[in-house]
Amino acid sequence: MHALKIISASAWLWAASLSAGCGANGAGDQEPVSNDELAVSLGGTSHWDPVNCNASRIQCNGMHCCGTGEAMTGAYLDANDFQCRPVTGATESSCGVFTTTRTIEGVTLRACPSGFYMKGLHVGNNTITCCNYPAFNPSRSFQLDGHGEAPTQGTAPRIKSPSPFAGVCSDTSAHVCPAGSVMEGIHVDGNYFLCGT
Repeated sequence: MHALKIISASAWLWAASLSAGCGANGAGDQEPVSNDELAVSLGGTSHWDPVNCNASRIQCNGMHCCGTGEAMTGAYLDANDFQCRPVTGATESSCGVFTTTRTIEGVTLRACPSGFYMKGLHVGNNTITCCNYPAFNPSRSFQLDGHGEAPTQGTAPRIKSPSPFAGVCSDTSAHVCPAGSVMEGIHVDGNYFLCGT
């Protein structure tokens, strides 16, 4: 009778391990889920808005915004230029102006509520446009980029040069979120970006 209980318990544990995702090949043969598989699914490639230093900026909600279905992934605030990238499955139906804050690593910053990404920013009004992540494509983690470390850098192309070469477009270094992540918040004075993945 005791042997039957032990065998039954072993069979139950084996079946439970299969339903929990442990394959029959043994735990050692399983590949761990990588961070890439958990990251927000982004479409296309990133681009800068405006497309050059003399072009107009996309507007929404009375502020500079990324295009339809796109999230901010970086910014060069001195020129009001944004790096943007499509979020897979994103729609505009949930977008709105927010003045919410979040406190991360002891820093309180203007940020979208949990479950939302940044689409636009108005520094002067201290407001942001946020959109809800699609239900099948949410952010699963975040980091405060630039706090206690050097900000992640990218190249903002075709930024307007200062005087005496005003109107001449040239490339410059800009703060961007790490690859595969999008902005969820910003601390303008500290140059901190809350980046969701």
